[in-house]
Amino acid sequence: MGVPRNWIWQEFLSTLHLQATYHNHGIQFIYYRDWRVKEHENENDAPNSDPPSPIFHLPSSTINLEGPNNAVITFALFDPSDPERLDTFANKMRTRLTSALNQDMTKTGPLEPIAIRIHGANYDGLQNHFTVQPSMSSLTSRYEYFFLLRTATNKIMFTMQLPEESIDSPEIQLILDTLKLDNQINPTEQSPDRVGVDIISR
Repeated sequence: MGVPRNWIWQEFLSTLHLQATYHNHGIQFIYYRDWRVKEHENENDAPNSDPPSPIFHLPSSTINLEGPNNAVITFALFDPSDPERLDTFANKMRTRLTSALNQDMTKTGPLEPIAIRIHGANYDGLQNHFTVQPSMSSLTSRYEYFFLLRTATNKIMFTMQLPEESIDSPEIQLILDTLKLDNQINPTEQSPDRVGVDIISR
């Protein structure tokens, strides 16, 4: 049985120093250097935006990973005792996305369950499929994914907004395969405020 092609490609890129490691806020992963990492610390609990953000309170910190084709991966860090739930968070972000895209969004579907693998374990979450057609541009199909991660110090809303089928690309799989959390709470020890599809390692 041969060596998986993706593994060979990742090893080759690593030798060319085209990969980098992020490790901060108890979150660690490997990513390609053509992606950009941006961190933001939120000092106030009330956002000042016009129109008002549907996120009624801000996370303590936000980590954005921006890649090709307008791919964006976000880690929103909340206090472990924060009452925010995955389904309500996903619906608020979906509303915010619809408002931001305005006339460019041609279609958005309902939130649906999805399962993916993160660092070798199966996780459940939510996905939103939508299509966008900016003026003078072709129709684009995209997905937004939502997952809830927990550590001893943070409740983390983990989201990915990607072009269709990009979740299976080597760039995304590298991040998911190497994503680790410091002091991650065992799902059997988590508080019972999950709603069905909140992230659970199985």
